[in-house]
Amino acid sequence: MQLIKTPRLIVKTMSHENVGNLQHIVTDVHTMRDSATGVVANNKIADFVHKARESYRNTGFGYLPIYLIDSQTVIGLCGFNRHTVAGETLTHINYRLAPRFLKQGYATEVVNGQINYAQKAFGLNKLSALVVPQNTPSIKVLTRCHFTFIKEIEFKKRPVLVYQRDI
Repeated sequence: MQLIKTPRLIVKTMSHENVGNLQHIVTDVHTMRDSATGVVANNKIADFVHKARESYRNTGFGYLPIYLIDSQTVIGLCGFNRHTVAGETLTHINYRLAPRFLKQGYATEVVNGQINYAQKAFGLNKLSALVVPQNTPSIKVLTRCHFTFIKEIEFKKRPVLVYQRDI
């Protein structure tokens, strides 16, 4: 099911067909290095997809595949999560693209789509993003999308920066 549409991208709910077309993303060290999930082993991709489907079905949050509209190629993952961090409950976005799709504006495009979706689907007035300090490309995307640095915290035993924006 299509959830988000931008000029070049569609974000859909996860399906079993994604087991094969996510391999180049979730097994890639570069793509997953800043993810709390980490790299997914080839023999665990079906479990990853199953957990993402269950999470979305049960909570409305989880990983979602990003497709190019023109070719229906899966180019990355995005999604929404809700965690209590440093005593505050944050609804935050996540996104990651396969390396060959970086530096083409897709990250900014999908984040803007996520912002619009979060407002409509969840009725939120604030959205967060958690990013490791060394991920400067992601920080630039967040800044372009009008997120503001709030604070540095520890999340899943790693230092992360909290960015937020009103929506």
